[in-house]
Amino acid sequence: MVRANGSGPEPVTERGDPPRRRSVDAVVVAVALLSGPVVLAGSTASLRIGDSRTAVVFAAAAGALWWRRNAPVAVAWFAFACSAVLVAVETIGGGGPIRPDDNTVVFLTTAAPFAAYAVAVYAARRVSGWAAVVALLVAATAPWPLSWLRLRSGLVLLGVPVLLGLYLAARRRTVDMLRERARWAEADRHAEAERAVADERARLTVDLHDVVTHQVSLIVLEAGALGLTTTDQATRVAAERIREAGCTALDDLRDLVRVLPEQPPAREPVPVPLPDLRPLVGPAALTVTGTPVPVSPAVGQAVVRVVQEALTNVRKHAPGARVEVGVRYEGGHVRIVVRNGVGRSAADARLAASGSRTGLHGLRRRVELLGGTFAAGPGPQGGFTVRALLPGVPDGGSS
Repeated sequence: MVRANGSGPEPVTERGDPPRRRSVDAVVVAVALLSGPVVLAGSTASLRIGDSRTAVVFAAAAGALWWRRNAPVAVAWFAFACSAVLVAVETIGGGGPIRPDDNTVVFLTTAAPFAAYAVAVYAARRVSGWAAVVALLVAATAPWPLSWLRLRSGLVLLGVPVLLGLYLAARRRTVDMLRERARWAEADRHAEAERAVADERARLTVDLHDVVTHQVSLIVLEAGALGLTTTDQATRVAAERIREAGCTALDDLRDLVRVLPEQPPAREPVPVPLPDLRPLVGPAALTVTGTPVPVSPAVGQAVVRVVQEALTNVRKHAPGARVEVGVRYEGGHVRIVVRNGVGRSAADARLAASGSRTGLHGLRRRVELLGGTFAAGPGPQGGFTVRALLPGVPDGGSS
């Protein structure tokens, strides 16, 4: 039974390797477990009992915190069950209903603040998790009649950890999104460098084919004509040697022209899983259907750019609008649909007017160069829809 000055929420150490996280979990369990006797000792003035039954309930709730990362909702409901047991133990063991003047008693174990924090960090989008937090608040203010002191204490013990957890969860999602964008930007730079190399190779191929091959062909023709028209035997032999050397050079040049457009083996695109879009989508609804197929790095980057550009346009032109992002794997292809409704607030004129106004055009060009299709336009019920269909690996295996 925790007072308003009871145990606080868990320190923020969510990141790190598994051994470090397990060490943090052990510390959290120990803090919740060891703070139980302190709370019980401080509550003897207002509690009518504080025997081993109450200590067992505190210990069980503290031990459950070991699984708060993997099962935060279950741990929160278990903490509520322990709080309900505290009410029963105090009522039955104390010899009858609790007196109305027991206003300083808050029927929460020391594990309850940690459980509420875990819900905010690991299960912020699950209704069942928030239902457990509300149930904990109800248990904190039980039994009736409700007193303002118990309600205030319960709000402090549960509200502060929940707010801290929500803040840290949002901060972690933002940091993850920034890191993902940095990785995507780095991948884009590498892709641009590879495209520049490919363009230079293509230019050299054109030069060899259109200039060098043409000139060597002229040399071969002139040498052949000289061999046929001259009467000097030495000249005829030299002309034939020039013709044969020119023909050999043409064969070598043709082989080189056939090889140059091809990527060397070390640069062949290796199919990889589609990049994780969850850090980019954020609060938008992401739906993935079908059996995932590996895609080339160029296709993965194109999918990221389609979603990124669509979400940017929503923020600029329809702030607050509901967004749905769908990814569907079908027949070796990847279909992306980004649909948003009407904005909940007016768009900022300066923000909407910013940019080069070539984003959708650039997306269409990127997608079509990879052998896909692209479409964007207003939805039937307002809002805007962006659609793209991309092959898992572009024709020819180019990246």
